[in-house]
Amino acid sequence: KELTLDIEELKMKNAGSE
Repeated sequence: KELTLDIEELKMKNAGSE
């Protein structure tokens, strides 16, 4: 499993939350 994908998804979620 690639953690990078999870991190990128979290980043996108954070950007949308702000």
